[in-house]
Amino acid sequence: MRKFSVYAVAIILWVQAAALLAISGWLVWASIVTPSAFLAASIFLDGLVIAFAIAALFTVRGFHRGHSFARGAILVWQMLFIGVGIASAQGVDARLDIAIALGAPAAFVAVMVLFSPAIAAKLAR
Repeated sequence: MRKFSVYAVAIILWVQAAALLAISGWLVWASIVTPSAFLAASIFLDGLVIAFAIAALFTVRGFHRGHSFARGAILVWQMLFIGVGIASAQGVDARLDIAIALGAPAAFVAVMVLFSPAIAAKLAR
């Protein structure tokens, strides 16, 4: 029987990957509809976000299959989310809601991946 932490981390990872896919779709749509001052930069950014979304899906797949590479990939991914959350909470146009929406689940997942025995057992190969 799997523990709550495994299910909670899996759900959060799937939601983050789905959100990243939705954002990449929105960016591609915005690049097509809106005229761009720098077309090459727009295409590069779209490709980069799509590549990150695909990598996120492979990471979630690796977590579900119990591959040990998923631990490092999940930690890097969550640290990036925490960094974006911290950056969005600073400056003139600070958005605390975005910071909390990105940072809180990422911090939970990072702590669970690092310290949960159930997740360590799942990813031990």
